[in-house]
Amino acid sequence: MNKNSGQRLFKIEGINQSILIGDANTQTYDGVEKALEFLNRQTRNEGNIIVLSGEIQSPSSESYKRISGLLKKYKPIKIIGIGDIKNAAEHFSSHDAEFYASAEAFTKSIADIDFSRKNILVKVDQSLGFQAIIERFEEKAHETELEIDLAKVSFNLKAIREMLKPTTEIMVMVKAFAYGNGSYDISRLLQDEGVEYLAVAYADAGFELRNNGITIPIMVLNPEIRSYRAMIRYNLEPQIFSFRTLKAFLESVNESGATHPYPIHIKINTGMNRLGFNRDEITELGEFLSASPQLEVRAAFTHLAASNDPAMDEMTHKQIAEFEAASTELKNILKKDFKRHVLNSGGIFRYPEAQFEMVRLGLSLYGAAPADEFKAKLKPVSRLTTRITQIRHVKPGETVGYNPKRIFDREAKIAVLAIGYADGLPRSLGHGAGTVWVHNKLAPFVGSICMDMCMVDVSEIDCAEGDEVEIFGDNQDIYAFAKQMQTIPYEVMTNISHRVKRVYLSA
Repeated sequence: MNKNSGQRLFKIEGINQSILIGDANTQTYDGVEKALEFLNRQTRNEGNIIVLSGEIQSPSSESYKRISGLLKKYKPIKIIGIGDIKNAAEHFSSHDAEFYASAEAFTKSIADIDFSRKNILVKVDQSLGFQAIIERFEEKAHETELEIDLAKVSFNLKAIREMLKPTTEIMVMVKAFAYGNGSYDISRLLQDEGVEYLAVAYADAGFELRNNGITIPIMVLNPEIRSYRAMIRYNLEPQIFSFRTLKAFLESVNESGATHPYPIHIKINTGMNRLGFNRDEITELGEFLSASPQLEVRAAFTHLAASNDPAMDEMTHKQIAEFEAASTELKNILKKDFKRHVLNSGGIFRYPEAQFEMVRLGLSLYGAAPADEFKAKLKPVSRLTTRITQIRHVKPGETVGYNPKRIFDREAKIAVLAIGYADGLPRSLGHGAGTVWVHNKLAPFVGSICMDMCMVDVSEIDCAEGDEVEIFGDNQDIYAFAKQMQTIPYEVMTNISHRVKRVYLSA
């Protein structure tokens, strides 16, 4: 575990498809209540198991009695007590409770307890074996971690809401695994925060969210015709961008036996020239929809091609005007109202007059501003770290890694890191093109980036094997890292492999 995570309430994937929530803060009633509230927000699994140590701060019979009463509210299927809490066992007699003298005694008995597909809260003091319990339950032992701060996600959402009119709704992009940050956890937070819509790229992502308890409306941006029937079963709303897709979806709705109009989202092409109905097709589209009461236009939208670029403002204004004219024509033909959205993250910041009834929030939710002048309004939510696996001392005349381009003319100290291009670290950063942050200093990459590891020069840095290394985060921010990659933060985030452990810090 990242050492920073031990100071915050966090969540990771556990063994046997369990969800593991950890909190090593000093035990207090308020602390237990906060941890239980975070536990209660998990909907992927059924059944909560709570591992709890004694109340270190002010242990008393009355405090344990209060905590027992609090636990009843959250209906755990099992309580496991570690340490001196066993002396207060009588207060937990109404629960299925087991008590162990130490973390070691508990971990030896783990095989006898069914933790499969359960939500497990470990609220145990560091001095009583918190880390040993967490390591026993962890699904992924990979030392490379992507830490996602849910409090910063909430901060960014609030910051965007303050820029919008009170009546403007928000659709949040959770496509591409929520830009690498984890679709379910981000979606669950957004659902709790009252966001009106989510959007995924393909239907499969929507199926997964529905299966894990996400109930708010979900639009599918790239629905494939063969997924239509399943989309209807899962109550997912398709983007419709052509007469071919419109007719195919209408056929699927008819076959489904739906008894009420099914919501769809009409994509209008205003110059992006990717997907969508052209302006000269709107009349025919309106007439077709008017004759198809089985369908309900929930919204119409378009994509801006260059909302971030002031040099392209004339084009953007033209797109907005074209969309307003086309959507108004469609409304007049249908004689029905529907929502409209045109602004993406960049547009939200730069074209407040074009909010219409909804906006689409993407990259900015995750803390990457569309332009430098907006950076102060947002907080980057993620931090990618790894560990030093080994430190080597290279002699003059030696080389490092595959296909070396450099022969060292001096002695050097090289740190081998537990991250490679299979984790999302691009090979283009090798041979000094990129840096990482080690003990308050930048260390350049040496040699080629390998599949599972890489090497950096730490000759001038006091560090040791096992030390944490920041790839991007609080010290080397994602903007600087993206610049080294000669790309944009979108690609940095979505490149991070699923094998990298995600650690969620509580909001």
